[in-house]
Amino acid sequence: MSEHAQDPHPGAPLFLRRAIYIGSALILVLIALWAIFAFTATADNERALRKAGQLSAQLKAAGLPVPSTDAIVDTFGDDGGMVCAEPDAALSQARYNMGLSNGAAHVGSRPVLADKDVAQAETLVIATYCPSELAEFTGHLKQLKFEDTAK
Repeated sequence: MSEHAQDPHPGAPLFLRRAIYIGSALILVLIALWAIFAFTATADNERALRKAGQLSAQLKAAGLPVPSTDAIVDTFGDDGGMVCAEPDAALSQARYNMGLSNGAAHVGSRPVLADKDVAQAETLVIATYCPSELAEFTGHLKQLKFEDTAK
């Protein structure tokens, strides 16, 4: 048995392997720095803060629960995020309808009469972040039945 460990890649020069490892590590560090900068930039965006303040005021005036400004900025950013990404598309409507179900998965899932405050809050979000989509969204809401179910 040999005292020296055998090279697992005898055909590749050592300097080339080290260059590949160092290059890969450098690329990963650059991607991590970019990700940190990208997410920090969203939180500091003045437009996002202004819209979050506007939504907070509207929710409070409607008598609805108001999340923190940071939570609103993180959720909606400055453009409304997923809420404004084609809210009248079939997939968005299906996702919205699924959110109005009883919360069970698969067999136990069933539609329920959702609280009208949920629809009102969603309408305020769309009116704040993407008002051009509001008419089509309210048209979809007219097809649904709401009650005063939450306390």
